[in-house]
Amino acid sequence: MPIPQFLSFLLEQFFRLLEKVLALAAFPNLTIGRPTFTILLFLILIVLLLIDRLKYQRKTYWLLGIAFLLIASVTFSVKGMVAFVDVDQGDSIFIKPPFKQETFLIDTGGRLTFRQKKWQSRQQKHLSDYNLLPFLKSLGCTKIDHLLITHNDADHMGELMNVIDNVKVKNLYLAKGSQVELKTLIQSIKGTKIHLVKKGDTVGNKLKVQILSPEKSTGENDDSLVTYFTINHQRFLLTGDLETTGEEALIRNYPQLKTDFLKVGHHGSNTSTGKELLEKVRPKYAIISAGKKNRYGHPTQETLTKLNKQKIRVFRTDQQGMIYYHWSAITKWGEIKLLIDFLE
Repeated sequence: MPIPQFLSFLLEQFFRLLEKVLALAAFPNLTIGRPTFTILLFLILIVLLLIDRLKYQRKTYWLLGIAFLLIASVTFSVKGMVAFVDVDQGDSIFIKPPFKQETFLIDTGGRLTFRQKKWQSRQQKHLSDYNLLPFLKSLGCTKIDHLLITHNDADHMGELMNVIDNVKVKNLYLAKGSQVELKTLIQSIKGTKIHLVKKGDTVGNKLKVQILSPEKSTGENDDSLVTYFTINHQRFLLTGDLETTGEEALIRNYPQLKTDFLKVGHHGSNTSTGKELLEKVRPKYAIISAGKKNRYGHPTQETLTKLNKQKIRVFRTDQQGMIYYHWSAITKWGEIKLLIDFLE
């Protein structure tokens, strides 16, 4: 017997209302990140003990408390991290101080495109779906407090919109002047506060990231945002795609500038990382972010030779994958680790 039309309408409205109520009552997804193997074993043991105690109707509050503390230790870790994410031929640096105080992302990586014949073109997938975003999710990171774009090249900002679509970004920072070419893109960004920064500005509350240059940008390599910060007594200098002319201006403006970690400019191109810069800032470690067997030949042998002559220890994403420095807020002891260590 078919259902009368008015009854069918009432049922439809009822289920729509029920769906809305359930949506309001539902708890949001909780992303805690990837626990260590030890914590995972403890959590499994606690679940087994809970099952056993429920069976015999014993008190389980203390077990629930321990489980909560273990889960919190993953999300609000005492360890901080500066990660040079392997995004193929591009740049992306993620900074997370201990206890999830603030999160920073400098560049998003992306794919440089070249003119192709019609038959050669195909639907491109987002690179960040395979490298940057899974990494952030593994840390339980669902929010970026400060996202800085060094300049307008696609291999530095090509994944910006996909990152914003998948992770809440509170603040976006662009070099003053570079926004002119990004007008259409900026207009499509909703829910993120956009800031135009220049030399002398500082980004962040707990961690202070200094903007060393430029005064004004056109979005080109030599107008890259140069950032500098100190964390756990380690100094970091990140130069984007700054070229030797920009490097010379940088050391003129900051003659006392020194660093422990140098993010090598322009993926190790011979147009960057001049001898004068290396002699002035005297880094201990050089990080080169480049794609494996990339078409540009980055890093060039010329750049590697200059780094080796200065006895600077070199790390490369094309050979070692993600490179990250992490430390403990309790012991203050830090170390450089590679992707293989992170997966263990």
